[in-house]
Amino acid sequence: MLDKEAKQRFAEDLERLMDLSGKPRKEIAVALGYDNANVISMFKKGTTKVPFNRIPALAKVLEVDPKWLFFRAMKEYEPELIEVITEIYGQIITDNERRLLEVVREETEFQNPRLDAEREQELRQLLHKWRMKDEVELLNRGGNVSR
Repeated sequence: MLDKEAKQRFAEDLERLMDLSGKPRKEIAVALGYDNANVISMFKKGTTKVPFNRIPALAKVLEVDPKWLFFRAMKEYEPELIEVITEIYGQIITDNERRLLEVVREETEFQNPRLDAEREQELRQLLHKWRMKDEVELLNRGGNVSR
């Protein structure tokens, strides 16, 4: 059963991604094979679920990793099923996450870096800074920053 709060979180994520893309609803709708852009509004409001078979096209038009978007959708729409998938196949990792890990390994000369509280806080601050840059970019394009 999809709870209302989970459905709303995913809808907020979609709204944010669509705003970041700068693409009009009609363009997104067409990319997903819909004639009417109203369905995109329903996805953004959380009144309609994004069909799983449309996730790859949605990820492509929004320029996000399809594995990440699929995982987010599964986590909200089918949380028990994503637990089973993760148990059987392992954690879903995006290409960007994989690349971050490669950079960590390269920069630490393939050592096992210690992530104590201080280093974790520094890493979180860096990632927060990256997110803020994305939000400034969005605001400069006239989009909304929703949380």
